[in-house]
Amino acid sequence: MTRLPVNPLTVLLAAMMVIVTMEFFWLNWLRASESRVSDYFVARNARNIAPDPDVVVVAADENSLETMAEYAGRWPWPRSVHGEMVSGIAAQNPRAIVFDIMFFEPDIYRLDADELFNTTVANLHNVFFPTVRQDPAADAHGAPLAEMQAALGALAAESADAGATVNIGLPKALTAENWRLGTIDFLADTDGIGRRYFVYQNAYGWKIPSLPARVVRELGIDVPLTESVVLSWPGGRSARPHVSYAELYVDFNSRKRVRGTDEFKDKIVVIGVTASGLHDIRPTPVNLRADGVDILAAAI
Repeated sequence: MTRLPVNPLTVLLAAMMVIVTMEFFWLNWLRASESRVSDYFVARNARNIAPDPDVVVVAADENSLETMAEYAGRWPWPRSVHGEMVSGIAAQNPRAIVFDIMFFEPDIYRLDADELFNTTVANLHNVFFPTVRQDPAADAHGAPLAEMQAALGALAAESADAGATVNIGLPKALTAENWRLGTIDFLADTDGIGRRYFVYQNAYGWKIPSLPARVVRELGIDVPLTESVVLSWPGGRSARPHVSYAELYVDFNSRKRVRGTDEFKDKIVVIGVTASGLHDIRPTPVNLRADGVDILAAAI
C-alpha cells in the first residue's frame, strides 16, 4: 500500500490549531502572560497619573497606634475617638467622609462611646460606611432588600424581587438611621490580582452600589450602570500621600493648632487603617501589597 507524502506545513498548521483550541477552551496559558504584560504598562503609566488632590486618605498608621495609646489605649479605639475625628473634619466642610473601617459589632464594654459616635454622625449626612456582600448561599437568611434599599442606596429594576433577602454585613455598632452603606468587596481576576472595582452588584433584580459608587452618586456625579470599572491606580505603587490619623487627632484637640483650618474643605476624606496586621493587603497591578484604603481611594 502506497503512503501519500505528508506535507510538513499541513502538520504544523494542524498542531497549531490543536494548541490554539486547547488554549482557548482549557489551558489559558497566554492569558496569564497577557495580564502580566498589561500590568507592566498599567503600572508604568500609573506613575505618571497624579492622584486627585480632592481625595484625601487619613490613615491609622504605625505611628498612630503608638501615639494614640496615650489618648485612647490600644486598637480598636473607642468609637468616640472616630466621632471626634469626624467632628474635626466636618467642621471644615468636606464633600464627604468615607470610612474604610468596619463597625459590624457594638463595643459591649464601651457602649457610651458607640452612642457618642452615633450622635455625632446623626448630625451629618455626608458620612459613609463600608459593608460586604457575603456568601449568596445564605441569602435566604439575610436582610430584606426592600427594607435595606435606602441604607444601601440600592436601585430596583422593574423585575426586582420585592421579597428578596441578601446576606450582607450590617454595621450593628451604628443605629440604622446612620446606615449610608456601600460594598467594598475585593474583585480579583482568576490570578488573584485586583484590576477592577465593583460599581454595582446585581441581586435578584436589585443593583447594590459599591462604596465608591454610592459616595460619588450622592455627590451628584453620574455613575455608569455597569458591574465594574478598570482602575488606573493614580500615583502607582506609592499611591497618594496619607495624613496621619494621630497627627490630625492631636491637632484637633490642641489649643495651638498648627494644621490649616480648611485642609479638608470640599475634599472627599477616606479614613482607614494601614498599620501592619490590622488591615487588608491586596495584590494589584501596581503593588502586590496594596493597602485596602488606597484601593478604595483609587476607585473613588
